[in-house]
Amino acid sequence: MRAYYSVGGGGQMDINPFRYRYQVILVTEKGEQIDITALIEDLGWEEQEKELAARISFSAKNDGISRGKLSSSAKPGCYVVLRYSYDGKNAQEAVRGKIDEWSLGAKLSSETLKIKAYDELRDLQESKDNVYYSSGIKTKSAVSKIFSKWKIPLQTYTGPDVTHGKMKYNNEKLGSIITKILDEAEKKGGGKGFLRAVKGKVQVLRYGGNETVYHFEEDKNFTSVSYKVNLSGMVTRVKVFGEAGDNDRRPLEATVDGKTEYGIRQEIYNRGNDESLGEAKKAAKEILKEKGDPEKEIKIKAVDLPSVRKGDVIHIKSPLIGTGYYHVMSIVHDCESMEMTMTVKAARE
Repeated sequence: MRAYYSVGGGGQMDINPFRYRYQVILVTEKGEQIDITALIEDLGWEEQEKELAARISFSAKNDGISRGKLSSSAKPGCYVVLRYSYDGKNAQEAVRGKIDEWSLGAKLSSETLKIKAYDELRDLQESKDNVYYSSGIKTKSAVSKIFSKWKIPLQTYTGPDVTHGKMKYNNEKLGSIITKILDEAEKKGGGKGFLRAVKGKVQVLRYGGNETVYHFEEDKNFTSVSYKVNLSGMVTRVKVFGEAGDNDRRPLEATVDGKTEYGIRQEIYNRGNDESLGEAKKAAKEILKEKGDPEKEIKIKAVDLPSVRKGDVIHIKSPLIGTGYYHVMSIVHDCESMEMTMTVKAARE
């Protein structure tokens, strides 16, 4: 059993989420740091399941600061740092991002600047390259080489680290390449990994690796929960194919079935030249373990906790979904209403 912090009362350590406050710092092209919190009209930040980069979004009054109007200093390419504090003490960085989308509008005598800023992983989402790895490379080495080439510092690696076969990617986005490598490592039993940017550096982490686990309880600290079951993306059969012969055709070596009562929803696993058939079958079973059940989408709306991020494990007690541990798959922090919306998935202990 994990220890957890209770949000709002009743746990091993209580936290009052309404005592958190956000602060927005603009870092100009000359490196000057300007507190623009007073100009912000709405503010939010989010991490989506299908996206690598975290995003900060806000609208601000285009009023004067120390160097003229805000729009003259908050330029595309400048950084925005979002900080939070508890009772005004021990300010910590929630997320930072480089301004990627900038728009200025006017209505009557008022000007509004709208900003979207993304963390360092955005460059990987927007860049393409050709990548080749020989058979035998391990996950950490493969991913680290990409970060090194693009001069993105790797701070922490606790993600999967298994041996891969030959991997070749032509004219693909780097974010997609890294995601595919981590997905293959997961299929090989290495566990589910994801990327996170922290203070300009990248972390490759396992889902549920956070030390502090927050407890959420219906009618106490979250306001709504929804539960949807979807068969889309479910896998009920995995066919294992061997190495291609002279005719470039891969022979079928095994078929591993799961819950075929839902129908045949087939996935293909191509055995690498460094894998035995037994290892390939094990990988097929891992696919069924991860994707072999109907997808259960659970959304929770709760009071905002700035420290909760995608990939964290949380503890939930709800009559609708039961009591247990869940991974945060996506999260949206509304810094104006001080609410957050999480999509969660049951964690496998």
